[in-house]
Amino acid sequence: MVQGVLIEDGCIVDENPSNGEVIARVRCATPDEVSAAIATAQRAQSAWSMTSIHERAAMLKEGCRALASAADLAATMTLEMGKIGSEAEEEVAGAADKDEMIDNIVDANRDVLLGEAAANSGGGEAQTLLVRDALGVVVVLA
Repeated sequence: MVQGVLIEDGCIVDENPSNGEVIARVRCATPDEVSAAIATAQRAQSAWSMTSIHERAAMLKEGCRALASAADLAATMTLEMGKIGSEAEEEVAGAADKDEMIDNIVDANRDVLLGEAAANSGGGEAQTLLVRDALGVVVVLA
């Protein structure tokens, strides 16, 4: 058991919280597999950093839209979290609908590149948007 998650025979045991039924067994990556994934991501990072902000935005939007067409994603969330179906569907739709946020990041990046203050474009309420440059690979251990 790791942080309340059952690990058996090198697999995470995914259980339905409402009835304890095993949904799936997900094999844990070995240290060598993690190292290989990091090396692959590091190689991809240099190409990604050379990709224009507009191309990155288009790819991110496409990825978000792919979430919306993943019909089984909401059903899986319902099984894994005990969430009611309509809430899971709403959460998936919210994750897929990121065009405006991505456009704001592109606009802020453009403003920064032009030496303009992105949050202060005249009158109204000031907004702040933090733009980060991709610096490299991040590993999340869950």
